[in-house]
Amino acid sequence: MIASPTMRWRIPLIAGNPPQKQAVLLIVDQEPGSMPFVIFGPPGTGKTVTMVEAILQVLTLDSTSRILATAPSNSAADPIASRLAAAGLKSTELFRGYAPSRNKKMKYRRLWSRTRLKQGRDI
Repeated sequence: MIASPTMRWRIPLIAGNPPQKQAVLLIVDQEPGSMPFVIFGPPGTGKTVTMVEAILQVLTLDSTSRILATAPSNSAADPIASRLAAAGLKSTELFRGYAPSRNKKMKYRRLWSRTRLKQGRDI
């Protein structure tokens, strides 16, 4: 995939942040089958918005792409999935996996339709 110089940024904050913009462009320009791209940093540095923007851009360029986005905790993964859902990804396009031990009192209730969890019950 080759990022277009006229790429339309889905999250305006990214366009004004050179390091985040560079990360998105590097991710989008990866060849299929390339090594995974890791975004790492302390809280509040823009990892979530960078990941969401990169995922949306990849899907814009190739809607058949299959992306595995991971995070070290539910509190990091839930906002990624929630923002992708808010950006318009359908439940058939976005799956949020949870461990069976996940507390069913979820903060991000809009993600229920994108899981295999049953509200109020175990799997």
